[in-house]
Amino acid sequence: MRALITGAASGFGRALARRWTALGVDVLATDRDLDGLVAAHPDLPTFKLDVTRHDDIMAAVAWADDVDVLVHSAGYAVFGTQAEADLDAVRAMFETNVLGMMAVQQAFLPGLLRRRGSVVVLSSAAGRIVFAESGFYAATKHATEAFAEALYLENAHAGLRVVVVEPGNFATAFQDHARAHSRPRDPGSFYAPRHARWDAAREAMLAKPQSPELVVDSILLALADPRPFLRVAPGADAPALLAQRAALGDEGFMDWMTERFVGEPQPSDAS
Repeated sequence: MRALITGAASGFGRALARRWTALGVDVLATDRDLDGLVAAHPDLPTFKLDVTRHDDIMAAVAWADDVDVLVHSAGYAVFGTQAEADLDAVRAMFETNVLGMMAVQQAFLPGLLRRRGSVVVLSSAAGRIVFAESGFYAATKHATEAFAEALYLENAHAGLRVVVVEPGNFATAFQDHARAHSRPRDPGSFYAPRHARWDAAREAMLAKPQSPELVVDSILLALADPRPFLRVAPGADAPALLAQRAALGDEGFMDWMTERFVGEPQPSDAS
């Protein structure tokens, strides 16, 4: 099997590349951070791929040739309220998490169809669950979920398989990268009195950082499953949150979230 991974210098991409290499898979590791990529995988074929750059993508297609599995792991978060987030940083995040992923997929799709290949999309529990201050990041992951479904529906007849992975809280550099790309909270903000409640609600819902190997396990099991489209939610927290949403329905789940993040909403002045 020949697999190409974006965002392989760190996080889930790095862990998956290492596991596959140990299993004898022909892994092609890519990342925009070439130095970090080479340091993470000194014995692998590596390629500098910034998914927001068309020339990089075309060069990666020529370098890799056809692959059996394409893993979309490149991405990061920008956190902040709808009122305060840096919209230039948000646009850059969308360019990577959404448009860059789509551009890579479009470029590699002909080869994947020739080989009746598989696509693994690293989404997030945020693809279906939103917290205060996570709306912009969650919007990229909601888009990722829609992209994956459409990709499957359009190409399943040709044998393409799609796996969507929805992790929760894992021990990667995700939070460090998010802090680097997000504006610090303003202690004088209108929202400052809400921060402690929001933090407590998130902490109560998310597990302590879990091993990325659990995500790798879920990807390998999904690719071994004969079903052509799968969603997998590894770990302890994402399955519980998604099950709660399914049990309560959309409106009931928002009521449940309101209790945790808002408390008692203020009545509207509209008459």
